[in-house]
Amino acid sequence: MSELKEISFSRIQVFRNCRRKYYYRYVLNKEAKIPQFPLSFGKIVHQALYEYHLGNKDILNCIEKAKNDFLNAYPDYNLERVDYEIGLILGVLSAYLEIFPSFDYIEPEKEIRLSLNGIEIVGRIDGLIQEGNKWWILEHKTIGSTSVIDFQKRLQLDDQPTLYMYALRGYDVCGVLYNLIRRPRFVKYLQENYKQFAERIKEKILRDPSMYFSRFKIYRTLRGIKEFEKELRYLIHTIRECHKHPDRLEVFYKNPYYCSSYLECEYRPLCVFGISDRLLEMLYKDREEEK
Repeated sequence: MSELKEISFSRIQVFRNCRRKYYYRYVLNKEAKIPQFPLSFGKIVHQALYEYHLGNKDILNCIEKAKNDFLNAYPDYNLERVDYEIGLILGVLSAYLEIFPSFDYIEPEKEIRLSLNGIEIVGRIDGLIQEGNKWWILEHKTIGSTSVIDFQKRLQLDDQPTLYMYALRGYDVCGVLYNLIRRPRFVKYLQENYKQFAERIKEKILRDPSMYFSRFKIYRTLRGIKEFEKELRYLIHTIRECHKHPDRLEVFYKNPYYCSSYLECEYRPLCVFGISDRLLEMLYKDREEEK
């Protein structure tokens, strides 16, 4: 295995959460052929909002473009399920854009780079926004059944906002502004087309938008950021050492407590039944390069 010279923020988080998942994804370089349903909801929502903030104010057009990009990445995905999701996402984002005003200034999908321990760390944030003379990191998050309060509690100790603030120290950011979007659970009627379905969802959401949307800010202290820098340096060192032993599974040990922390892990079959060529061929494909 070649020497590790560049690593993404998300890759570091995977290693911290479960080394075995890191091994499957970044050493074997495999990902599931068909992603989980809620995961596809989040991917299309993120891409559609990115297109919208780039200046395309036709939200349906943004969603269609995001859908096509998703299907290009996952050609085996169920097309009927995608049609359902398009109606669902159109209803959700139409309501969202009606409730929340535009930001004073936004720089969507900003790339972040920093060097640490001889490794280039790269990542992207959903946006960088300005409120008056203050800068905020913008992050869109889609959730399922998790409560807003529980999600906020998790973010209080989560590495992601700390990492973003550490990387963007030059901007003197105040914190991270989170847009929380809950995936609703509505059934599409047989006689409805996706636009009728979307309109019904929008009407229901607007009756009580607090059930589906939340916007809040997360802060970090200077002391906390400095402590995180030390942890990050140690993590980078540990990842680099593990890459020297790609044939030793014990180095990439499992974390069973993370298997169902959000969705059931896509690599669970490999952990349960073991790695085999047949299983890899049936359920997984070579992972595309991170963008």
